[in-house]
Amino acid sequence: MTKYNTLEYITPQEILEVMLFPQEQVIMLETVKQFYRHSYDVGTSIYNGALIFGIIKSKENNRLPNIVYLRKVMETFENMQIKTTAAIIKFLEDYKSYQNKQIKRAIAEPEYMDDFEAKIAAMEL
Repeated sequence: MTKYNTLEYITPQEILEVMLFPQEQVIMLETVKQFYRHSYDVGTSIYNGALIFGIIKSKENNRLPNIVYLRKVMETFENMQIKTTAAIIKFLEDYKSYQNKQIKRAIAEPEYMDDFEAKIAAMEL
């Protein structure tokens, strides 16, 4: 299934099942129902993208998104003119790319580290 088809046809329940633990799914179910009942002038794929993005961002802070946050995400998408499936896919891919760049790289070992480890190994014998 392509990204396009996934965003178009996946249900909110399936998103919750993939992204959250069972106890979190129960907590989020009513919030998601409220979010999808609110009328925005966008397709299902944008709702799904907003839900996915809201969960990703909230989980970064070890939280679950609430209805206010999900509506704010949708308002942000409206302000950014994200109204098509292609636009939401590009937004999510750009965000993923940005996050990958932010991952901290391992700090290089100092040159003396090998000698230091050898001395410690010699002491253990």
